[in-house]
Amino acid sequence: MIDGVVISGGEPTLCDGLEEFIIQVRKLGFKVKLDTNGFYPDKLISLVEKVLIDYVAVDIKNSYSKYAKTTGIENLDLSPLKRTVEFLLSGKVDYEFRTTIVEGLHTEADILDIGK
Repeated sequence: MIDGVVISGGEPTLCDGLEEFIIQVRKLGFKVKLDTNGFYPDKLISLVEKVLIDYVAVDIKNSYSKYAKTTGIENLDLSPLKRTVEFLLSGKVDYEFRTTIVEGLHTEADILDIGK
């Protein structure tokens, strides 16, 4: 039996109509998990505050000091991601942070930094 729906991407918080889609899923009685990169905190916070999301998984690409290198985006502004992390740590919704480890991009020290 299916009891929930995972919304993932690309980046689902970029999709127009996401909230309306989630409302329809919830009307069917399903729980909703959102997989995100964490760079759109306003959308995430709004969905959580409207009690539309049951669980959030955020992909943390690397330690903050190596984020630009790992993503290939120079001068990447990490403040949106940091805001998402801070919001989730407040405990308003169940969540997990996860990282795909890539040889050559991640060290043990990076993993420890991510955990902090």
